[in-house]
Amino acid sequence: NRRCEFDKCKPTRCKQGEQGNALFFRRMVHGMLLVRATQNASQHWRGNITRLDATRLGISWHKFKMPSDNSIALQPSGRKAGAFTIGAIFAGESLLRALNVSVIPIQAYQLLGSSQKVSIVATSVSFLVLLMTLSLPFLLRGVRRRWVYTLGIVLIMASAFIFAANLVAGQVVATLLRNAGASLLNIPLSLYIMDNISKADLTKAEPMRMTLATVSWVVGPALGTWLYSKYGVVAPQIAVVLAGIALMIGFWAARLKDPAALPPGTLAGFNPLSNLVRFFSQPRLRLAWSIAFGRSCFWSAMFIYGPLLMLEGGLSKAIAGLVISASQFTLPLSLIHGKLARRFGVRVVVATCFAGMAVLTLVAGLFGK
Repeated sequence: NRRCEFDKCKPTRCKQGEQGNALFFRRMVHGMLLVRATQNASQHWRGNITRLDATRLGISWHKFKMPSDNSIALQPSGRKAGAFTIGAIFAGESLLRALNVSVIPIQAYQLLGSSQKVSIVATSVSFLVLLMTLSLPFLLRGVRRRWVYTLGIVLIMASAFIFAANLVAGQVVATLLRNAGASLLNIPLSLYIMDNISKADLTKAEPMRMTLATVSWVVGPALGTWLYSKYGVVAPQIAVVLAGIALMIGFWAARLKDPAALPPGTLAGFNPLSNLVRFFSQPRLRLAWSIAFGRSCFWSAMFIYGPLLMLEGGLSKAIAGLVISASQFTLPLSLIHGKLARRFGVRVVVATCFAGMAVLTLVAGLFGK
């Protein structure tokens, strides 16, 4: 409705005014397109900005194609999950590993004939899995997390079939596949936790995750050894396969938020040794590794040598599984530990728990004599 500045008295619009209107609308829509293009580029979307329907304005449009660049990632898929969803997935993963965790050392002991040979196999396999874990960023770059997690489930299910063959060579290969699958499950789940759980909520989410896993770790070892002693080698491995299928269905049904992986062309040069040097040069990461390493050493010794100690002491296979299951009844105490961490700090609680583990392990060794 602008009027010509040279003819202010006339109520009608002149041609110059109409040209001014067209110029105004043209610039306005161009500005809208520029804002929209900027927003899309900032969110790392790749594609075309389609033309607007402005035919009534008499403006000719063309496609504004965003530049193709390998550094631009695809938009994330899935939805953000809460602490209960993460805990439920972790409980299913725990059941998958718990069903044969006490069966494997018993079966290896019967095949190899001595606990020393079982230790050699377990240590050798763990070293190979360590090398594979360090190479995961190179092997799985460009792969979404959900596919890495699915691959971990498939490897554990495949190891169950090989365990069922009850062969010495199969025991080594199956143990390698199972431990590799556990690594592939652990890494994506840790990334999912960092993406979905805020730092302030970790002291609440972690106790819930451990509490939900209590049922799996209490039921799994006892059930697995009972099936092994009652129905033979194949029965517990069938249970593992069924648990893997259930976990895969539940995981894909949850549709966790899965940011797109970086394309191969944008990754820096990969060198595991340089990554290790950079990792251990940071004090907080050294502390985090020490905590995880100490905890893993304790549980590995418990899961491997606990059942063997029962067998060498003349007890049955079922009792060996019950011992492992009974050791997991303390997991719900993580709820109390979470409250203590919020009250006194995480450092105090972690240090106290490690000190208690050391003292009780020494006491157990003395009583074992």
